[in-house]
Amino acid sequence: MKKLLLLLFVPGLINISFAQNETNIWYFGYGAGVDFNSGTPEGINGGNTFTIEGTASICDTAGSLLFYTDGITVWNKNHNVMINGNNLDGGYSSTQSALIVQQPGSDSIYFIFTTTESAGSNGLRYSIVDMSLNIGEGEVILKDEPLIGFMTEKVTAAKHSNGTDFWILSHEYNSDGYYAYLLTSAGVNPAPIISNIGSFWTDYIGYMKASPDGSKVASAIQYMNNIEIMDFDNSTGIYSNPITFPGIYEWTYGVEFSPDSKILYMDKYGGDSELYQVDLTAGSSTDIINSTTLIAFPNTDFCGALQLAPDGKIYLARYGTSWIGVINNPNSLGAGCNYIDDGVSFTGTCELGLPNCVPAYFNENVIPPLAIAASDSSVCQKFCIDFYDSSASNPTSWQWIFEGASPSASTDQNPTGICYDTPGSFDVTLITLNANGSDTLLLPDYITVYTTPPFPIITQNGNTLTASPADSYQWQLNLVDVSGATNQTYEATQSGLYTVIITDSNGCTNSATIDVVFTGMENFFPNAHLSIYPNPSNGSFTVEMMNSIAEKEITIKLLNAIGKEVYTVSERISGEKFKKEIHLTDKPYGFYLLRIEMSEFTFNQSIILN
Repeated sequence: MKKLLLLLFVPGLINISFAQNETNIWYFGYGAGVDFNSGTPEGINGGNTFTIEGTASICDTAGSLLFYTDGITVWNKNHNVMINGNNLDGGYSSTQSALIVQQPGSDSIYFIFTTTESAGSNGLRYSIVDMSLNIGEGEVILKDEPLIGFMTEKVTAAKHSNGTDFWILSHEYNSDGYYAYLLTSAGVNPAPIISNIGSFWTDYIGYMKASPDGSKVASAIQYMNNIEIMDFDNSTGIYSNPITFPGIYEWTYGVEFSPDSKILYMDKYGGDSELYQVDLTAGSSTDIINSTTLIAFPNTDFCGALQLAPDGKIYLARYGTSWIGVINNPNSLGAGCNYIDDGVSFTGTCELGLPNCVPAYFNENVIPPLAIAASDSSVCQKFCIDFYDSSASNPTSWQWIFEGASPSASTDQNPTGICYDTPGSFDVTLITLNANGSDTLLLPDYITVYTTPPFPIITQNGNTLTASPADSYQWQLNLVDVSGATNQTYEATQSGLYTVIITDSNGCTNSATIDVVFTGMENFFPNAHLSIYPNPSNGSFTVEMMNSIAEKEITIKLLNAIGKEVYTVSERISGEKFKKEIHLTDKPYGFYLLRIEMSEFTFNQSIILN
């Protein structure tokens, strides 16, 4: 049997689960770094970034660093320049100089999207890293593939509604064009979805962020002193319903959504450093604009990037310091969001940028990803299985459906004692629900039930016990395994209950027991062969003995499960062969002990009437 088979399968999953490990290590600014792997962010050094603004870094699913970049140079996990990893077309002073996105369906391919500074002609480009090369240190296998020139210093990503692909988002310079490029397992579709909507941008500085749930996009347009929020359809790539804030927020720079995608944070780069909060659930566009609340005056000359982190908090780049500020409770409105200046310290220097991460990594609004574990995936008839729900995102209810089983359904989180009486292959279905919705996992033919082999028949010839044919055998004496007794036959050496356990090719077992009594007298007919067949029977069976001694009396008795004699017959043996047909069809079904008595010996065997 296959024990504790864990199977993960996520149909219809809308977003990636909250706080994944791919964003656990950050490198930014002048040699600054933060490690989130312990659960509490800690400053680290060793990074090679020396840049004013954008960086990006990526880890594996265990939180181990793979590589990082400032949009110009790519460093591997050992902080060496990756093969072919120099002179990318990002910008030293580009707001979002780089964004790393893992290719859908691949374990080793990563896309680095870059933006040049000051809306230069290099525009938006991408390079490709293959982490399967160079003993896991990676190599840039395609560099600076152009998508479009003269773009703003903005690039972010939204998870597609199919739960697999990504939209790569940016904005054209001197234009009202919002762009969305689709990244799939086949690569980047070079034909963008363009939405001409909102204000006409004559500036290129400031962050663009998609919300973690992929439903909104926010942009800071610095020298236009403006913030713009859009709805985003992550099934079509179309932007809509722009909300343009009045030009009263001087030099806006950083924007970030709360993990639940209901609150927007934005900061000012120049003048007085200020951090604002916007309630995106306030109502109309006017209500949303009017909900803007001043949260803090961060202690820095310039407020820089705002970035969600694996711990569910938002961090603020404090220019020219060795600290980043932190919004501890970003899902809370007003002072409850709890901003403090001294969030994490490090040995390097923070500039304006923090690593640009894929927002979907931080999404709280997920339909529960489904996972099932079972104590067995293949069993024999009449056996039972325990099931375990391993779903993420804290499901609050469960509906299990067990095809071919008893019981056939359960609302327990971890149902036990699900029994299968009929051979075959059977589906298992799990439906879970949490505050964000429900999801269904159907596992076709997840459980295989094998036919239990028939009860073996034991025949006795003198002291030799012989079982009916099977794939393997184990003999027991008084319910204890006899070491090495794994053949079809066994020589009994003492009185007792002898059991044979047979096993078939599927690992299914059955057993039968015979009671052997040694009287201490020499066997009067050592060549006698006694058989009882069929066993089990429908109540009619035959007792046959070869090489018997004529003129001897034989008594056949049947005892029920409590030892009560329910049948007896005595006859004299008239020749060398004795054969007696017995008909007990009037007796209840069940286990019985058949006792054969002669003056020289007593023979006992269990039989089944079914």
